[in-house]
Amino acid sequence: MKYMNPNNEGKIITIFAIVSVVFVLLVNIVSLYTIDKLHITVESIYDHPLKVSNAALLVQKSVIKIHRDMKDIVLSSTVKERHIFIDKVDTEEKVVYKTLQSIENDILGDKGVALEKETKELFHQWKPIRDEVIRLIEENRFEEAEFITKNKGAEHVKSLEESAGLLYKYAHTKANTFQKNAHETFLSFNRVIISLSVFTVAFFILFMLYIRNRIKKYLNVIRKNERRLREFNKQYALAIEGTNDGLWDWNIAEGTIYFSPRWKEMLGYKDDELKNEFETWESRVHPDDLEDALEEVAKAHANPEYEYHTVHRLRHKNGSWVWVLDRGKTFFNEKGEAIRMVGFHTDITKEKTQAAELHEQEEIMIAQSRHAAMGEMISMIAHQWRQPISVIAMDANNIQADIELDLLDNDELVEISKDIIKQTQELSQTIDDFREFFKPNRHPDEVHIKRVIDETLAIIGKSLKNNNISLALDIDVSVKIKTFSRELMQVLINIIKNAKEAFIDKDIDKQEIKIQLISYENSIKITVCDNAGGINKEIMDEIFNPYFTTKDEKNGTGLGLYMSKTIIEKHLKGTIIAFNKNSGVCFEIKLPYDFEKKGNK
Repeated sequence: MKYMNPNNEGKIITIFAIVSVVFVLLVNIVSLYTIDKLHITVESIYDHPLKVSNAALLVQKSVIKIHRDMKDIVLSSTVKERHIFIDKVDTEEKVVYKTLQSIENDILGDKGVALEKETKELFHQWKPIRDEVIRLIEENRFEEAEFITKNKGAEHVKSLEESAGLLYKYAHTKANTFQKNAHETFLSFNRVIISLSVFTVAFFILFMLYIRNRIKKYLNVIRKNERRLREFNKQYALAIEGTNDGLWDWNIAEGTIYFSPRWKEMLGYKDDELKNEFETWESRVHPDDLEDALEEVAKAHANPEYEYHTVHRLRHKNGSWVWVLDRGKTFFNEKGEAIRMVGFHTDITKEKTQAAELHEQEEIMIAQSRHAAMGEMISMIAHQWRQPISVIAMDANNIQADIELDLLDNDELVEISKDIIKQTQELSQTIDDFREFFKPNRHPDEVHIKRVIDETLAIIGKSLKNNNISLALDIDVSVKIKTFSRELMQVLINIIKNAKEAFIDKDIDKQEIKIQLISYENSIKITVCDNAGGINKEIMDEIFNPYFTTKDEKNGTGLGLYMSKTIIEKHLKGTIIAFNKNSGVCFEIKLPYDFEKKGNK
């Protein structure tokens, strides 16, 4: 880090002082210019009441003209001449109304508004008088018209002139007073600005002298801090080396990068065996992880709020792969451009290995739980085979009896043969259904939920029927998702089997299981409910725990619901919960439409 040279201190302070003074002068020049503009604006505002005073004079003038024209109407000798003067009165009347409206819009002060309203009201009151005079003249009642004009009309005109005169005097006085006060105010303001400018310049000069002395003192402090900072950096470097994390520091603007000795040691290299280049990292990232890692880097460079965080594999010197948790922070300049990125690598190979082993164990347990159900599956097969085998045996006995009694009929023999074929097909279908259940999913498939439920019921449906358990379905046949359908079947069979066993232990008149499917924007919900009495609230939170069972050792292992939860949450990326509802228990399963996309988020 570089600091100010004391020999150049005086020059720098002097330049700063000059720049400060120039800045103050510029500010004052702009202020004076602004004041001048404001003064011009005030002068224009002065014209505002002046317009009102001119308008008031125009009203006086128009009123006099109207009164004069009214006299001419009275004295006119012909009808044509009379109508000419009437038109003049109408024209001037419009002028007065228009002028009074402009006065109303521009007048200032409560007194001015009152004067304007008084003048307008007087003009309104004069209108009926003029109309009456014109009506009397048109009726040839000239003497009456002349009398009204000279008396009532003249008095009203006089009042109007006086009112308009007061309005003119008020507006004119207002304009002159406003201009005088504004001019005096701006003169005072100019004096204040000039005084303030002089004071500011003097203050800056004194302030610069003070700063000059203070900088001398701070330079010594900075030098001491610089020495302490060097010591701190050494301690920081030792602390980094002492951790189990590998530090990397990427100067994006200059295109350079630094990898700490620990970073290289994690990959089996000494500090001098790997170059500090971006390609050193990029070339060692596992091909399957590189695209995602570079995408995370791009996001961190594009968004100041984004924190770089990724898990990927790096090739070790011995050829093996090291799992690392990589996280970092990007720094940006004032233009919003990424200029630096700093972060750490943490070796998580051990954790990843343990997670893989745990996943493998879970897979084994799932397979074992599926095969553990084989005994009951065989029992179900026996139940489903019993009726077709009985029908085949009965058909065979009928054929044998007909042969012995010499009553064999070809048509009857054909019908019996068809029945035997039908029963053998049902036996074959039962074998196919159970064989499909035990066939594991190697890859996820896109399947209709209705089909999964139908295949589930093909295995366990006869068992429900034999135990007088009715089944109600509310399923949208068009809904399909991408998932491991066999594992979903295993969960559904386990839930339905548990419900069946709960019914067997209880005396319930109408035994029923309801399966409902609800679709959402990004997921589906499958609900399986029974009316077998529900689960005790005290053990509800434990039913998904491993080896927890409410059955005896002969009938339950305590792994069914635990494996169901493991399958749904870890394999299918969904959720499963249980709750009592009405007179039974409900299992609610939520699954994404595409569990692979869900898993990548």
